[in-house]
Amino acid sequence: MRNRLGILMSLLPRMRKHIALVFSAFLILGVGSEAKANTVQRDCYSKSVYVSWYGHARRIYTANGGVYNHNLYFAASKTLPFGTMLFIENPRNHRSVVVKIVDRGPFVRGRALDLSYGAAKALGILAQGVARVRVMPLSCSYAYDKNVDIIKDIIRTSRNS
Repeated sequence: MRNRLGILMSLLPRMRKHIALVFSAFLILGVGSEAKANTVQRDCYSKSVYVSWYGHARRIYTANGGVYNHNLYFAASKTLPFGTMLFIENPRNHRSVVVKIVDRGPFVRGRALDLSYGAAKALGILAQGVARVRVMPLSCSYAYDKNVDIIKDIIRTSRNS
């Protein structure tokens, strides 16, 4: 037994480097997880932007390869990735929808998104054509706190997409 203890004690100085490396790795991984959590919180923002709507009577394809259905809650963005879900609220009438990015656009200066006919109708902006709305990622807690039937809206973004 003393021999084993003696061997272990003789190995301890050599193992200090390995123990320090393992401990450092745990610290780094822990800090990395915290940084990732903070990044998610930073991405939760609300932005007031101008949007327009578009609708086509003919069969067209979106930039992501799907068939465009103007009755579903879709949107076009020049920069957001396809599949991004956004919570959009009209501050004038407090109507809100959840849309899915499936296309590229708008190609008019000063507008952040093009909404499908269905989404624009739900927000009450058809007559205006262009409206200022509040936009945020669906993952933000405010979107969930709103008294909105989010499940119904998400279903309206997923048919034929």
